[in-house]
Amino acid sequence: LGDDRRASVIQADARDPRSVLTDPAVDRTLDLSRPVGVLMVALLHFVPESDDPARLVAEFRDAVPSGSYLVLSHGSNEHDPARSAEVGRLYQKSANPVTLRSRDAIVALLDGFDLVDPGVVHLPLWRPDPDRAAEKDPARFSVFAGVGHKP
Repeated sequence: LGDDRRASVIQADARDPRSVLTDPAVDRTLDLSRPVGVLMVALLHFVPESDDPARLVAEFRDAVPSGSYLVLSHGSNEHDPARSAEVGRLYQKSANPVTLRSRDAIVALLDGFDLVDPGVVHLPLWRPDPDRAAEKDPARFSVFAGVGHKP
């Protein structure tokens, strides 16, 4: 992407939306007076409650114009609590511990957005390819996904 003037890569901490949004490369690449897409895919479960994930989503929401979208996926502790607890224990030993959340807590992160159909659902159920076989147990992924539209 180094030669593509329409793309930029920055190194910043997503827990500090201001550092992302005020980076000169972002300003050169995005016109934040027009709708944009914000991708928080496999990100927010790495943000502990102490870093207030709802605040950081709200800061990005407030920085983008009406008509923008937020895409998120998030690990959950809802389907298989014993397995989720084991995953959590394993990640606690890593440099990147996780905070698995319930579907309701994940939906709450999209406050201020209108949910795009089918809402916040298990990952394989978010607009599945009709030509592929249906997932027999979508909850086994323990990941929810959703898209919000800023009115």
